[in-house]
Amino acid sequence: MSAFIPFTAADSSGWSRPRAHRPLLMDNPPAPANRRRLLVCTTGTSIAQGCPSLRRYFQADYPWDRPADDLAAEIAARLQGQPWDNASRVRQLSAELNSLSRLGAGPGDQVALLATDTAEGRVCAEALEGAIRLAFRLPGERDVEIFGVPGLQIRRAWRLRHQGIPELIKTILALRADALKVPGCQVILNPTGGYKGVVPFLAILGMLFRLKSVYVFEFSETLIELPPLPVTFDLDLFERARPALVYALEQSSVALEEFLCRIPHLQYHERELFMGFLELEENGKTWALSPLACVLVGVSRAGARQVKISPAVLTRARELTGAARERFLLLLDRVAEPLWRTRHLHAFSGTDLEVYKQGNVPERLAGITRDGAFYLCEYYGDHDLYEKDLPRRKEHQYRLETFLPWQGEATLTALEEEAAPDQAEAPGRADPAGLALRQLEREKLEMRRQLAKLERQVKDLQEQLRHERERTGPEETGKEVVEPVDIEYIKNINTDEADDE
Repeated sequence: MSAFIPFTAADSSGWSRPRAHRPLLMDNPPAPANRRRLLVCTTGTSIAQGCPSLRRYFQADYPWDRPADDLAAEIAARLQGQPWDNASRVRQLSAELNSLSRLGAGPGDQVALLATDTAEGRVCAEALEGAIRLAFRLPGERDVEIFGVPGLQIRRAWRLRHQGIPELIKTILALRADALKVPGCQVILNPTGGYKGVVPFLAILGMLFRLKSVYVFEFSETLIELPPLPVTFDLDLFERARPALVYALEQSSVALEEFLCRIPHLQYHERELFMGFLELEENGKTWALSPLACVLVGVSRAGARQVKISPAVLTRARELTGAARERFLLLLDRVAEPLWRTRHLHAFSGTDLEVYKQGNVPERLAGITRDGAFYLCEYYGDHDLYEKDLPRRKEHQYRLETFLPWQGEATLTALEEEAAPDQAEAPGRADPAGLALRQLEREKLEMRRQLAKLERQVKDLQEQLRHERERTGPEETGKEVVEPVDIEYIKNINTDEADDE
């Protein structure tokens, strides 16, 4: 986000026009600690209704950074002398002011204005920033901020779908992550202003990430609230489709069968389920990822997937048995997925660690994302314990260089086998032969883990080959025939190598 943009000299009504700017998410300062709500508003041009030059800007397709002083001056003249303490008059000035007034915006709120990628979109957002500060008494540096959304325009449909909508969703998710750092802060989506075509995307986004949405229909005085619905996202389904989704994202457009054949173990009745990630392109032949799917894949690919675990958590995990151990292993698998972390980030007061929870269960994970890895600092299986202990935990208390890479249950098994032998052996008298043997056992476990991974990959490739053969039919395709892989043969080779050692 950019620094605060000072107003120019104000007239007698208090109205003033901010200078042009385009904030960037990467420059975020800390979120205000007293923030109670973050109101995320898409913006349009209703603040400029009646301005003579607005039609020319619509027709000319001017880019974001083109000067638009004539339109800005006309908006400023329209807003001069307005009674900012008169709610009825304020609501008549624009769709955005109408909805914010009915939301009861005021001190303690922060307003994020998501502007269209046009010159008129920028100028109108700047005018709204000044009007919102005056109408709702929000003078603070971060009380009202503008975010220009690249590609958010309606003149080029391809750019809107492939850049504008994904950038809009990414901006909202970044704002949500920022708001979650403030305990008790509620995020509300308000797509009343701007293009009506983005409303369905924001409604779905609110459902997936449990965000409240509001809307005021044109010429209506009623604020319609869409509470977060109990709609969940099937992460297992996403992970299964991941190879196909990544391929479609990299190719931009694909034939339907090219996409479907990359989904492991696909059954015919599941085709329509996975086609929900796609949209048919205008040519009626090829398909592309939907804007929402683009964002989900982007979040998954960009986030840290390596998990490292603290010595304290490893010690505790070794003591877990039965169902508690299974839940721990499942959560460790989940937290490795950036998309899961995005959905399950949990606001918690008193700690600067990232806290994650999955539904209405007692388990909590707390850690740090840094340098391409997620460092698991604390694991809690008891509600009362994490309520008491977690507020005392801070990032600076952890030495990240002592964390160990998490490689699934094999990590725990190797530690348990290392600790088991020679319990009665005096400290400092480790048997060199025993240490070498345990090292070989760890390497053997790692080889088994790699073998299991290869087995899954081979099965996936064989499944893809089967689907390809079903699609092309029994006739000669001219392609090289791939012989099935003998997994038992691979196992025997692995066993022989281990015996040789």
